Amino acid sequence: MPNLLPSEMECLRRIGRGDTNGDGPCTDVVLRRLADLGLIERVPTGCLPLEMPRSALRLTPTGQAMLRRA
Repeated sequence: MPNLLPSEMECLRRIGRGDTNGDGPCTDVVLRRLADLGLIERVPTGCLPLEMPRSALRLTPTGQAMLRRA
């Protein structure tokens, strides 16, 4: 498993708790790296024809394993 920076680990913990509002350590750069490593993924939360599609972040099984190791 990859070594994560403290800010990346904190962001992973926040997403694991369901805090996905994108503030704090969860910058676009950190989110992109976690996604590239396969630790998080975007999932659709709803899509209506006249509305912008919405998504949320969640941990992948690999991301969950990373948190258990920490």
